[in-house]
Amino acid sequence: MLIQNNSSVIKRNYSSKGREFVMEKQYFYLKKSKPIIDQIDTVLAEHYGFTEAELDFIINYDIKYRMGKALYGEAEDDNEED
Repeated sequence: MLIQNNSSVIKRNYSSKGREFVMEKQYFYLKKSKPIIDQIDTVLAEHYGFTEAELDFIINYDIKYRMGKALYGEAEDDNEED
């Protein structure tokens, strides 16, 4: 699983002062990538010699903000920026 897989590219057409252009933006939905981020945190914790308590703190830090409504089993709009 790659974080890239949990992203989408949105194209928007703009015009300003007689010029038209298309802008592409890539949006990442990181809450969908939590398992891979947790794996990265685990490897880094081993590298830096963190204790289990420190790793647990990192993985669960502000989980309600990282996971949003998904933490409470509520549906969330996929178009929402993270």
